Amino acid sequence: MRFYSILQSSALLVMLGAQARAQTLTPDALQEVNAAPRVRVRLASGQRGTLYAPAIDAGSLSFTGNRLLGPSGNPAQLPSPLPVAQITQIQVPHGTHALLGGKVGAAVGCALSLLVIAQTSGDGWVSPTPGEAGFAIAALTFAGAGVGALIGSASPRWKSVYDTSAP
Repeated sequence: MRFYSILQSSALLVMLGAQARAQTLTPDALQEVNAAPRVRVRLASGQRGTLYAPAIDAGSLSFTGNRLLGPSGNPAQLPSPLPVAQITQIQVPHGTHALLGGKVGAAVGCALSLLVIAQTSGDGWVSPTPGEAGFAIAALTFAGAGVGALIGSASPRWKSVYDTSAP
């Protein structure tokens, strides 16, 4: 029985310590959330997902629509407004992955061009000249970079503006 009391009081101290070091919503964070068309949230209950058209004040976060997943990965619905005390993390969109997508696309395009040149080179009648090979490398590398940048621009990067789980 004594072990149970010690365990219970230790758990209480850990929870109080976590609440004491919890991050508060700064005015800048409030402004960023209110300006964002959507935000990603993680709730204390384990649900995570996207909230659309967010509006936040010091005590609650209201929204027009949501796409949330419960702890088991099943879709979940939340009533609006949501108390800020239930939220452990808020992220806002901050740029895209266009640069990374462009780099990956350029590498893939260059590799494909080298493969095509190696395949067509040799004793056959379609062997490319050095000028044609250079043009093929440049053209496929730039085309790959463009396609990669387009794909990367469709994927947003996220910036955390509120996180109570961070030390």
